[in-house]
Amino acid sequence: MGSFFIDGQDVDKIAPVERKEMIITVQSNVSANTAINIQTGAGAGPGSLDGDTDIELPDSGAEFESDERVTIDLNGVGQDKGASAATNDDVYWVSTTEIAFEIGLEATDKITVRAPRKC
Repeated sequence: MGSFFIDGQDVDKIAPVERKEMIITVQSNVSANTAINIQTGAGAGPGSLDGDTDIELPDSGAEFESDERVTIDLNGVGQDKGASAATNDDVYWVSTTEIAFEIGLEATDKITVRAPRKC
């Protein structure tokens, strides 16, 4: 069986990208557009955490929106990502450690954040 190449590199020789994951369980109702810290759960009541507390998002909203390796799920459902509140997407970038949702969240909602490990 032959090799498969992407950008001139043999995919069998490319190391997989390590991704970090954080699951935040919302502890009390959260208003729409409230910044939620993905490392501490602050803003989510504070949320209870399960995962990599050193997780970080890309350095800009544009990178957050375009990087398909960064995923945000709410109760197991993938969310559309936006660069800022102006994009009217489900969830948007606030900083390298914060996101906000366009809708209010309820206690027991689960937010799952996955992002590639920063070098």
